[in-house]
Amino acid sequence: MYQEFYSNSELRTNWFLATTQRLQLLRLVAASARFAGLKFYRFEARQDDAEQVQFAALTLVLPGVLKQVIFRGTDDTLTGWKEDFHLAARQQIPAQALAVDYLSRALARAPKTPLYVTGHSKGGHLAVHAASMQSEKAQDRIDELITFDSPRLCA
Repeated sequence: MYQEFYSNSELRTNWFLATTQRLQLLRLVAASARFAGLKFYRFEARQDDAEQVQFAALTLVLPGVLKQVIFRGTDDTLTGWKEDFHLAARQQIPAQALAVDYLSRALARAPKTPLYVTGHSKGGHLAVHAASMQSEKAQDRIDELITFDSPRLCA
């Protein structure tokens, strides 16, 4: 897990994400018995200032245990924050369509594998939106939909 993160130059050079302390923690977590088997697949990110879209998702697999689609929340860019403000005022934001597509492809790649779908903040909103836009049959394959502190969602 640590090596996969460290070999991705886009992630490694992100000054906000890749602090020395976070990399040390990631190295320790990756070496632990509990998390050593975690694999991350299909990281996708889209940042477009003109379209005002900031999106990222990846699929986490713990072989024989679970498969999880994770949507990232707002990053540290001005574009990400602009899209957050649009989320408060518009019916749709560009990241929603990207999330629907990402989840559709994840479900299609493993038609018999149940999924967990999660996200934090805007990522949680994207998780709910993407799941709600799937067919009923596809929704039945989502074992759990978990959000963490997500906007535009009421308990």
